[in-house]
Amino acid sequence: MEIPFDILDHIFSFLISHPASLVACSEAHHVFSRMAEKYRYYHIITHTGRTYFKYNLEPSHLTKLLSDKPRIANYVRVLQVELEFPFRASQMAPYLEQIATILPMFPVLECIVLPYRGGTVSWKKDLPQSFRKALEVCLHLLTLREVHVSGFLDFPLSTLDNHANIDCFSLRGPPQKSEFADTTYPQLKSLSVKGFHDQHHHAYFGDWAIQHIAKLQSLKYDYSSDVTIPELLEICSDTLNNLDLNLGDSMGDKCEPSVVISF
Repeated sequence: MEIPFDILDHIFSFLISHPASLVACSEAHHVFSRMAEKYRYYHIITHTGRTYFKYNLEPSHLTKLLSDKPRIANYVRVLQVELEFPFRASQMAPYLEQIATILPMFPVLECIVLPYRGGTVSWKKDLPQSFRKALEVCLHLLTLREVHVSGFLDFPLSTLDNHANIDCFSLRGPPQKSEFADTTYPQLKSLSVKGFHDQHHHAYFGDWAIQHIAKLQSLKYDYSSDVTIPELLEICSDTLNNLDLNLGDSMGDKCEPSVVISF
């Protein structure tokens, strides 16, 4: 008995997080190859010279893939750029400059993930301007809804402003103070922040967040010794239905479990 294509397509959709299985399916039969392709490339991970997973793509390999099969760009919904300096920041720059030429190729991106592994790094000093500008172009995509950033010493919160399409944001690491101006503030539905240990960081993050959380539904916040949380909760109290607060001191050896409140 032949399985209808729509049933097969539905089955493949459950394998998005299992690239090895999708590769095996695409190699099993030529009929499966094209069908599995859109799920195999739904979430693409590229890296800057070092990776621990064989299905992550070096920028040059990703460029060739897009050149050989341009249709793949229309399948990509999640783009993750693994940022890791093998030795010095300058060694990562060529990879990021390559990635900068790739970023505008994805017309229907829904999520961008930028994790830096192995400590902290400067957003402005260590990332090439070409990469930061290409990212700004991506943020204008009407399909883009989520931005996840971690490991930076100075991520500028104002990067999200004027992009009303974004409604989910997570940040791990201290932000850079944003200058306020007449602009369009995205109204977030989900916000997750951690890694702030300086009260100044909490203060100007709070100033920024006030403009963005009137419709917030989910908040995860590491607010050790923070005085801004009552004001934030007051702003989003009418819409919030999930609250996850880390009440411990994440700088110490031990951290108390989060308090999770669902409404």
